[in-house]
Amino acid sequence: MAQIVRMPKLGLTMTEGTIIRWLKKEGEEVKQGEPLLEIETDKVNLEEEAPASGILKKILAPEGSVVEVGKEIAIIGREDEPLPELGEVDKANAEFEGAGAGSEPVPAEAETAKDGIGGKVKASPAAKRVAREHGVDLRMVTPTGPDGRIVEKDVLAFVESRKVRATPVAKKIAQEKGIDLSIIEKPEGERITKRDVMEAATAVQVGQNQECSVIPWTGMRKVISEKMTKAKKEIPHFYLTLEVDMSKVLELREKLAPKVQEM
Repeated sequence: MAQIVRMPKLGLTMTEGTIIRWLKKEGEEVKQGEPLLEIETDKVNLEEEAPASGILKKILAPEGSVVEVGKEIAIIGREDEPLPELGEVDKANAEFEGAGAGSEPVPAEAETAKDGIGGKVKASPAAKRVAREHGVDLRMVTPTGPDGRIVEKDVLAFVESRKVRATPVAKKIAQEKGIDLSIIEKPEGERITKRDVMEAATAVQVGQNQECSVIPWTGMRKVISEKMTKAKKEIPHFYLTLEVDMSKVLELREKLAPKVQEM
C-alpha cells in the first residue's frame, strides 16, 4: 500500500516547515531510513528520513514551498503500483492506524463540525441567515441565548465589533487619499484619527517612491520578529531615565590629559 509522507513536527513550537530541497527525484528508489529531503524549521535545517522503502511516486510539495505540520508532501509506493487518490490513501492509513491502536472511528458529528461556516454550532435560523450574509463563522461568536444558543443579536454584535472605527475626518481623508482603514492598527476601543491616516498616507507615498526588493521572511529571523512584535503588543513597557552630573569628571579629565600625553 502507498505510504504518505507528511511534514514532520521537528520541534515543540513548530507549526510549519519550508522544503529546501528534495534529495530524491520522482521515480527514484528510496529506502526506509535514508535521507529524503531537507527541511528548514524556525531554528535549524534538518534532513528528514524516508518513512518507508519503495519508489518516490509523487512529490506533492515542491522545493521552496511552506507546508503546515501534518500536511502531505509526497507519496512512496511500489514500482508497479498505480498512483492512488490522496483521499483513498488517507482513509486506508487512518483505518489501519485506528485498528492497530484499538481506537474507535471518529464520530460523524466531529467531522461535520469542521465543514462550512458555522458547522454544528447551536444557532437560531435568524442568526444563521445573518452569519451567511456577513460571512461570519458562528464558531467565533459568543452565544447569549438559552442552552448556549447563538441568537441574531450575538451575530450582529460580532459584526459590529469587527468594523473599523474612525473619526468622520479620518474617514474623509482616507477616502480622498485612497487609504484602506483596515491596515491601520489601533488598540481595541480606540478610533482611527486624522493623524493616523496622514501617517499611513506618508508611509504609502514613501513606499511608492522607493525601489525595494522582498526578502523571504523565514527561519530564526522570522521567529525573533514574531516574538518581539508579540512582546511589544502584549507586555506592559516602562522606561527609566537617569541624569548624572559629569562636570567634576570633565574637570579631572582636563587636568590629567597633559600628563597622560607626556607618558
